[in-house]
Amino acid sequence: MGKDCLASKAITIFTHTNVLSIDVTANGDAARSVTATNYSGITYKFVANQFAICTGTIEASCLLLASSAVCPQGVGNCRGQVGRYFHDHVEVRVADIAPEDRGRVLRAFAPYMRDGTSYRAKLEATAELRAERGLLSVAGQFSIEEPPGSGVDLIRRVLRDIQNGRLNRDFQRDMLAMPAASAEVVKFVVAAKVRNRRYVSKLARVVLDIDVEQRPDCESRIRLAEETDALGMRKAILDWRISDDERECLHSYAQELESLFRENNLATIRWKPLITAKGDFSHGGNRLDTFHMMGGTRMGVDPATSVVDSSLKVHGVENLYIVSCSVFPTGGSSNPTFTMMALALRLADRLQVGSVA
Repeated sequence: MGKDCLASKAITIFTHTNVLSIDVTANGDAARSVTATNYSGITYKFVANQFAICTGTIEASCLLLASSAVCPQGVGNCRGQVGRYFHDHVEVRVADIAPEDRGRVLRAFAPYMRDGTSYRAKLEATAELRAERGLLSVAGQFSIEEPPGSGVDLIRRVLRDIQNGRLNRDFQRDMLAMPAASAEVVKFVVAAKVRNRRYVSKLARVVLDIDVEQRPDCESRIRLAEETDALGMRKAILDWRISDDERECLHSYAQELESLFRENNLATIRWKPLITAKGDFSHGGNRLDTFHMMGGTRMGVDPATSVVDSSLKVHGVENLYIVSCSVFPTGGSSNPTFTMMALALRLADRLQVGSVA
């Protein structure tokens, strides 16, 4: 959509310009402008009838908290809810697949290709199982780890650089190495075009990951530090908390998957010690970041426990909206981006109708 925005006569884009504050009326019930600056020290003030904050999960909370000229606690934060209920999908690498079962698992669960996109199978707990076992939303998936420097790893780096437009020295170096990996390149292409499956090299590891949503926790939160960045904005402090509920859910679902694999003679699971001994996965290399940051400006009907209403409008501020995964009360088990896009499109329709009226 970037090209459409740049080409549109109705849209003006300011790049490398950072918003410092939301400027509100004297009683704080409406936004009137935003103040922004760049690294050259030029300050701008943008005036509009409607404002939508689309700055990402952490930055959305930081911007509201930093806008304290009229509201000492920050815009939309009269009940102290901005920044609270931060959550993510906790992903833990729980097991390796035994070499003798590797082929069987790959035949059943290796990523497949469709229209140039790679898809992975998900082993998601059903609503019935969650209700029966008291589980949070949780899902398992097999991941493939290609060794660094392998032909497949080289192909993925080249494709990622092309997709992101990074045609730099690293890209040139990788392209020069492609002839040496020609055999795997051919296998990669044949697997994708003929079999519609992603090629997996013999040296790749097959591992099992489990993702679990988090129970809402008001003490898991985003706050502002006293330290400021180069533009004078106070930096973020992220106090991300993982509770016993997430740990217990992960252990319970791992047992469920083990029974499922054993009943279907699918795979011999080599569980990590943290699973067999119910260890703490809050720290260390077994826990992975899924980059699904959510919360901080959660949606709800009660301003005492939420920041925006169901239309994404900040409670008590008539023309200020937040379009971000920060509004999610809970995380579910799937990637949040499509849901956030749906909310953004719905708000765009509402704002457009309102402007016409």
